[in-house]
Amino acid sequence: MSMLPKIDTPIFNTELPVTKQAVRYRPYTVKEQKLLLMATESEDKNSLIDTILQIVNNCTLSKIDVSKLPIVDIEFLFYQLRARSQSEIVELKYRCENSSDGIVCNNIMKHNLNLLTDLEISEGVSDTIQLTDTIGIKLKHQRFEKNNINNSSLLNPIQLFELIAKHVDFIFDKESIYSSNDIPLDKIVEFLETLSTEQYKKIEEFFIKEPVIKKKIDLTCSKCKFEHKIEVENIFDFFI
Repeated sequence: MSMLPKIDTPIFNTELPVTKQAVRYRPYTVKEQKLLLMATESEDKNSLIDTILQIVNNCTLSKIDVSKLPIVDIEFLFYQLRARSQSEIVELKYRCENSSDGIVCNNIMKHNLNLLTDLEISEGVSDTIQLTDTIGIKLKHQRFEKNNINNSSLLNPIQLFELIAKHVDFIFDKESIYSSNDIPLDKIVEFLETLSTEQYKKIEEFFIKEPVIKKKIDLTCSKCKFEHKIEVENIFDFFI
């Protein structure tokens, strides 16, 4: 039996915005595109997260554990994949909810967003924080996984404290480094509770200002002429 011809797959290179790792990747296939379409149509965020991670892992040719990458690095790499595999352009649709005389406009507005040129990445702060002259802490970015949120300003103080405790990488002083892998979570909590308000604010800032990929869109409704200012800043705004 004769073998079918094999189509060469193009290879692309990029640098991840947070970890600064160089990555080689290939476009995703029709089979992988179908998986993404099904996850998107389901409007199930957890299903979409799992599918995106699977596709990014499949298409990444560099030796990188994608499950350990920060949220922004995964989103950035997926946008690169989407642009190289289907199209750079994503058509976003919004419903005009402007009300006049008690009547809602309901017009559908469209905006074409270029995944390679239109998106902006906000700046974060250093993941290493000096608490005193001799004691500091190294923090971990949130990962792209279920129930994580890349906008910590939406969390209440208790939720933010719990998030911080789970994302301590290590604590250090002049003599030693104390890895979170070797320290029970309750001991990390005790350490955080001994900090002054100013010291703790420095740690909070890291999570509140975690980098995000975002785009501010100005749209004028073609029906009622109302001017909308829309900000999209997570992957679900683009694909659900």
